[in-house]
Amino acid sequence: MNLNSRTPGKRSGLLAWVFFGVNLLLSTMLMAQSTPGTAGVRGTVLDQSSAAVSGATVKISNKATGAGVQVTTSEGIYSSGPLLPGDYTVRVEAKGFKTAEAGVVARVAVVTGVDFKLQP
Repeated sequence: MNLNSRTPGKRSGLLAWVFFGVNLLLSTMLMAQSTPGTAGVRGTVLDQSSAAVSGATVKISNKATGAGVQVTTSEGIYSSGPLLPGDYTVRVEAKGFKTAEAGVVARVAVVTGVDFKLQP
């Protein structure tokens, strides 16, 4: 039995599994980025003088399931990322301001804008 004659077969089998694993990983990453069938919400959070409110907490919750996301504004702008379609409540809280809330219907392949002007 010559070990050298068996090594190339083992190597090519191992390489096939490595390529399969890498291909599966890349396919999964691409599918996650495309997120078909999702919706989104984004908008601005301003004060009464129309200045951006940075650091505000924005909670976006699905009315039916209670599931959702929480994001923080940067230069007054927020974005939910991908959401399942449905009815949502968008709630904004910022230090020194009254809490604001709005309802929104998130639709497939649409990013809905929900802007807020906070009261002191």
